[in-house]
Amino acid sequence: MNKVIFLLLVLGITVSVTFLGCSKSNTSNTTYSMSAQIGPNTYATGNCLAKLTGTTMLINGLSGSSNDPTIPYLQIAIPNWQGVLGQYTVDSFPTHPHIVYYTSATTSEISMYGVLTINSVTTTLISGTFLCTTKDTVNITSGLFTASVFK
Repeated sequence: MNKVIFLLLVLGITVSVTFLGCSKSNTSNTTYSMSAQIGPNTYATGNCLAKLTGTTMLINGLSGSSNDPTIPYLQIAIPNWQGVLGQYTVDSFPTHPHIVYYTSATTSEISMYGVLTINSVTTTLISGTFLCTTKDTVNITSGLFTASVFK
């Protein structure tokens, strides 16, 4: 009888310690956004969404809560996305990482050269920095984004 009471006591302590050691999942208060200096103008969005389209990761600065970008907006494209942290060279080739600034439905500025740095990748977000010079010699600097991953 003492062995049974002892085993129940040890089992109760083990279960209590296990449950006390667990914490509730912490809901994220992450703000998803994108900002940059585009020539003399400041670009800032209140939303940013990353979406895998085929094998290309598209990261769009969005206005409001829509999942679709509204003009003007910045788009970062990373073909052959592997989820790798680090620096990517940016240019204008569609098969290479590139940045496009859509100024109207028919007009855009595409990167000629620059750098994109991916700082963090999780199942729910991608964050990083970027800068480039477009083909029309517009400098996009101080680029910063934290994007929600669309599934």
